[in-house]
Amino acid sequence: MPNAFSQVLTAGTARYVVTWTPATTNTDGSPIGTILSTKVQVSATATFAQPLEWTNPGTSTSWAYSTAPNNPVLYWRAAHVTVNGQSAWTTPAVKTEEQWIAEHKPSCWPKPVGAGSWVQASQNSEGFALYWQCDEATGKKHAGFVGLWSQLKPDWMRQLATATATGSFGALWDANIKGPTQQSLYVAVRPLWNAMRDANPIVVATDKVKPNGTLTSRPAYAVSAGTRTSTVAGRVGVGQDCDCTKFQQGEYCSVEGRDNLATAAIDVLPATAAVCAKTP
Repeated sequence: MPNAFSQVLTAGTARYVVTWTPATTNTDGSPIGTILSTKVQVSATATFAQPLEWTNPGTSTSWAYSTAPNNPVLYWRAAHVTVNGQSAWTTPAVKTEEQWIAEHKPSCWPKPVGAGSWVQASQNSEGFALYWQCDEATGKKHAGFVGLWSQLKPDWMRQLATATATGSFGALWDANIKGPTQQSLYVAVRPLWNAMRDANPIVVATDKVKPNGTLTSRPAYAVSAGTRTSTVAGRVGVGQDCDCTKFQQGEYCSVEGRDNLATAAIDVLPATAAVCAKTP
């Protein structure tokens, strides 16, 4: 298997990417002023004993480091330097890039192994890209990875067969997919994945009144004091928009303002809720 978006993170070649959002105000709300530089520290201990420290230009919001203590967990913190002095250190962050990638695996694996879409593949002389989509509560999500032919391990077919047979794709991902470090290595193959992503736009799921058998409408229940009651105040058409940000109680969401199909006259529903579901 390849290492996607990254080189192998081994001793001597690991790179740790730290990003931050520059502060704009002091704790009392006054403007922080011009940031002259940002200091970043890393230590193998939460007390920051014997830390390594770098000072980055004031305009920086991200930095990559190739040297860090040899420890499974590293603690990172930052502080701004302005004309008024140095700020307090931030709350320590303890995630390395490799840990973050391991914790953010795709939410599904492609068919026929997992519940995702069938995988799509593209390649050129430098490498390849694999793409699929995952169904999530809020809709579909892009997934996949890229790699270089030179990064393929000699036994990658055996690893893939073992993972398929044992359902251990998560472990296979952790062992090979290492993160976005040195993205310049993938200039020639990243467009392959981007092209497949662009050709498969995400359909965003929205909240709609859920189908009701052969009926074309559902009962809309009155909402009182922030709670759905058992009083039917009208009926709402199947497929109408729901507003779960306005009111949600279990699978019931607000349908206030939708056409009331229970009356012959043209009127709209008051504060009511109906059974809704995410629909592409």
